[in-house]
Amino acid sequence: SENKVSTVQPQPSDAESIGTSNDNKKEEALEVGTTFETKDAEYSVAKNEGNQIEVSYQAPENTKATSYVIPDTVTLSDGTVAQVTEVAPNAFKKCKKLKKIVIGKNIEKVGKNAFNGCKNLKNITIKSTKLTKNPSERMHLRA
Repeated sequence: SENKVSTVQPQPSDAESIGTSNDNKKEEALEVGTTFETKDAEYSVAKNEGNQIEVSYQAPENTKATSYVIPDTVTLSDGTVAQVTEVAPNAFKKCKKLKKIVIGKNIEKVGKNAFNGCKNLKNITIKSTKLTKNPSERMHLRA
C-alpha cells in the first residue's frame, strides 16, 4: 500500500477504526461517531453514506485563540475529503477569549450552546446558506 501525507492524524485509540489503504473498508472503517483530530480541531463522523462523508466540528485544539474558522471540508488520513456539516453542542464552550468566528459554507446545523460562555464574541461570519434555523438563537448570543 502507498502511504499518503495528510492533514488529519487519527488519535491512537482510533487508529484501527480509520482505514488508510483499503478502499473497500473505507465505508465501514469510518463509522458514525468515530472521532479524529487535525492540527486545528477535533471532529467526529456524522454521516457516512457511499462516497459522501460528513463530519461534525467537536472542539478547537487551541481554546485560548481569539478567532476560529470552521472549514468547509477536512481531508481524512486516507485522502478522502469530508464535508463539515455540523457544529457540535458546546463546541466552543471553553473558548472564553473567542472574538471572531467564520462558519463554513457546508454547515447545516449548530448544536445547542455551541458558543455558550463566549462573552467576547462580536464578529460572526456565516458562509453557509444551509442553516434552517436562526443560528443566533441556538448559539446563545447576546448582542
